[in-house]
Amino acid sequence: MSAGYTYTKSSEIGRLNVNGTVAYNTIKGRTHIDGDLIVTYDSVNAFLERANLGLGHEHTFAPLWAAVIILKYQRNLELGLERRWQQGIGIGREFVIHKHQQAIAVGGVAINQERNQENETSNTTEAVLQIKYNLFSFAKPNVTLSFVESAFFSLTETNRTRFDGTINLEYEIISDFYINFEFYHNYDSRSPGTGESNIDYGFVAGLRYKF
Repeated sequence: MSAGYTYTKSSEIGRLNVNGTVAYNTIKGRTHIDGDLIVTYDSVNAFLERANLGLGHEHTFAPLWAAVIILKYQRNLELGLERRWQQGIGIGREFVIHKHQQAIAVGGVAINQERNQENETSNTTEAVLQIKYNLFSFAKPNVTLSFVESAFFSLTETNRTRFDGTINLEYEIISDFYINFEFYHNYDSRSPGTGESNIDYGFVAGLRYKF
């Protein structure tokens, strides 16, 4: 679990960012819940600006191969997205690059139910390609660098492409406590709110506790 906070008196705008992961591992699989959110508020009101909440399961059926199931909720007001419910299935392949490096490639298909800020709804189907990379060291220094990039190619809307990505760096300062830095970006060639190309990106920092 990690959290960060910023506030400026001149603008009277504050931002709270929170993210966390809960995972359960077995010999044949891994079940996990991942989430992050950004809440922005001023002297008048507060609103949920950006949110991601996902439930995933990977079941290993052969060495380095796994079946993947994903359920996800997304919200991004910068892109005009009030909410997106996503259900996806796929096949993942793990690549052990080094004892301190690991990569995973996932290919599959996802079904989305979207609603924009004008309360218009749509159902879409996408082909999904995802790449995950982890570089880690559990000795001194205890540091982890992770990279996730997801590409979505619409099968129901012509020429619509989306990209979601994060780069995360965490460094242990004392036992179980980490400084966490994250850069995120989201791109939608046909934003749900405007129908035009749009991109959102940002940088968040916080303190993380692992147990």
